[in-house]
Amino acid sequence: MISDKKSLYSGLIFCLFGAFLFIDAWETLEIGTALRMGPGYFPIMIGGGLVLLGVAVMFSGRERTTFDFRALPWRAIVLLSVAILIFTYGLRPLGFVPATALLVFIAAKARRETSLQGALLISLALTAFCTLVFIYGLSLPIPLFGSLLGV
Repeated sequence: MISDKKSLYSGLIFCLFGAFLFIDAWETLEIGTALRMGPGYFPIMIGGGLVLLGVAVMFSGRERTTFDFRALPWRAIVLLSVAILIFTYGLRPLGFVPATALLVFIAAKARRETSLQGALLISLALTAFCTLVFIYGLSLPIPLFGSLLGV
């Protein structure tokens, strides 16, 4: 018997979202094969994974656990959320290089132990790597610098 109701309800939510995604993709999109993936292949895999995760979460609640809201890493949660939002909304006006640099810099500072110089070094290295992979290697049609910067 599952005694932890939070785990039960969380697992059910994962299962419901996963089942909805799986069924919707199965009915509306072409699936394809592992070698020639169709547009429905990835949503079906994600939906199935969510269902499995939901089942695992439900069975993890077999023992009663306590949850301390104050123990959450709030600095990391807030800074990572801000970093993703800045990248999402800054990609077009700023361009790929500045948006990626800001994303990585803010994400690196989510960890208290990362120094300013360390975050800057990580940001420069990952921005260069991502630019080489996504812009030059995969030829994604994203401008390096946006119109907001005037470059």
